[in-house]
Amino acid sequence: MINHAKNISQKMGIRNLLIFAATFAIEFYDKIGADFLYDSKSSIPDRLIPFYDLKI
Repeated sequence: MINHAKNISQKMGIRNLLIFAATFAIEFYDKIGADFLYDSKSSIPDRLIPFYDLKI
């Protein structure tokens, strides 16, 4: 699915995908080469959401 998103993005001239990741998926995004940017506040109190940048 990530390869498909990368292929479509590349055809559209998109250079980066910005991703709000589920906390249980952090290892996956690290493994595919996405760069962690920061933790973003969630609408759920006392919860943070990891925000990643995946270069295409």
